[in-house]
Amino acid sequence: MWPHCTELRVEIKKLHQQLGSTMIYVTPDQIEAMTLADRIAVMNKGVIQQFAAPKEVYTRPANRFVAGFVGSPSMNFIKATVMDPQAQVVRTTEGREISLKGYTNGRSWAAGQKIEIDVHPDQWSLAARRQGAETLEAQVTVVENTGAEGLIWAKADDTTVAVKVPDEGGYSVGQKLQLCFLASQISAFEAETGERI
Repeated sequence: MWPHCTELRVEIKKLHQQLGSTMIYVTPDQIEAMTLADRIAVMNKGVIQQFAAPKEVYTRPANRFVAGFVGSPSMNFIKATVMDPQAQVVRTTEGREISLKGYTNGRSWAAGQKIEIDVHPDQWSLAARRQGAETLEAQVTVVENTGAEGLIWAKADDTTVAVKVPDEGGYSVGQKLQLCFLASQISAFEAETGERI
């Protein structure tokens, strides 16, 4: 009988460490990929989308496909339009202006450019507004207890977002939230191509 998946993962990791040789492990399971690999090749229809260390794939996904694939639940995608490229000010579909000052990218933005702002569920803060943080108003639609932590689903503008919290207690359906994020931690993608900007 096969051991539990977690135990099998640990055994594979131990074997890799003992052998000290290069191994290629193919899996559709992102948890296996993130925990076993020194470097991950994320593929879509046979084409490599990103080849990097697990942390880089998670924190700086190369494109929207990678961002949507890695993480459970995956990133929250918020549609916006660039208003002021120099100041990195964008406007959401509901007309909310957000400053992404502090976001580092290698490409210039253009006024009127359609983008998607992507925030991991664990990158939101529900605490008092942090210095330099941007805020979105949201309303709780579902509260889930996942054991060691809680998962809140909330409606922000016309988008449903997932928010990981240390404890799901104290949150209820219909409750209004102030979701804070730091621009330096998020990702942004060009809406048409899905490429990181």
